Amino acid sequence: MAAQGIMSLTKTVFSGRTDARLFCLSNFTSAANPYFVKFRIYPSKELVTLYPEKRMLIERCDGYRKAIDKGNPWNDVYEAGGMGNYASEKEDDLIGLIVPKVPKGAKPYSHIYYIEGQYYRAYYNNQMTIYTEYKGSRKGLMAFTPNTRECSDNCMLIMQWMIKRIVEDLQTGVIRFTNPNVMFAILNMAFDKV
Repeated sequence: MAAQGIMSLTKTVFSGRTDARLFCLSNFTSAANPYFVKFRIYPSKELVTLYPEKRMLIERCDGYRKAIDKGNPWNDVYEAGGMGNYASEKEDDLIGLIVPKVPKGAKPYSHIYYIEGQYYRAYYNNQMTIYTEYKGSRKGLMAFTPNTRECSDNCMLIMQWMIKRIVEDLQTGVIRFTNPNVMFAILNMAFDKV
């Protein structure tokens, strides 16, 4: 609920002032980002990715000078501990779980997930389970959510066997996602930290 918190803060502090601006700055930390998921944004490979209808933009700062110079002995310590430089998504192993689309012939699960106002559906073939955003008809489909505030007569709290399946699919390497925001939304149901 990080994005909900920042929206609450800006609503209180900015009080709708049209000249107010919010700048969020960060190194690249992970392909999984709660702000990107909530606002349904993600940086493209371009320098600037603009979302005019949301009044947002993301600027990439590739190739900047790193605080710890190459050859510094501390880099050996960080490498031994598996810590990256937070400079690129290439350092995040989770990015390897992204596929461009659901393969042809993949069969849909009989249920969908509702997370932070967005629907998701899993598809499976002989080798993989692939999760993607779902925009189709919800008629005849049971919807499940990990958030009690999203439960309704049309959406039930997710069952433990569903979470267990996600964990097992990740452990056995048979899970994929159509983009990093889908990955974060689904894995965030099963793990405290993604």
